[in-house]
Amino acid sequence: MDLITSFLSNPIVGIIGYLLSLVAAIIAIVQYLGRSKAEEEARSLRIEITNLQANTKNENTVRQGEKSQYFQENSGPVNIDNRG
Repeated sequence: MDLITSFLSNPIVGIIGYLLSLVAAIIAIVQYLGRSKAEEEARSLRIEITNLQANTKNENTVRQGEKSQYFQENSGPVNIDNRG
């Protein structure tokens, strides 16, 4: 126990501890600012997607046309088999 106490009371160890704490604090601040920026970007993209979906109009229509040229003469069941 005395060895640990004497090690931690060394001024060089204290300075290293303070420097590591300072670096950790700077990293935490940078990560927080980056997260805030990413959340703001995601929010603006979500709004943009919502606006695009609201402005998009589906004009696709399905109409029943003539029979296929391949099956005009066939009125029964069709078996499509490619095995051989």
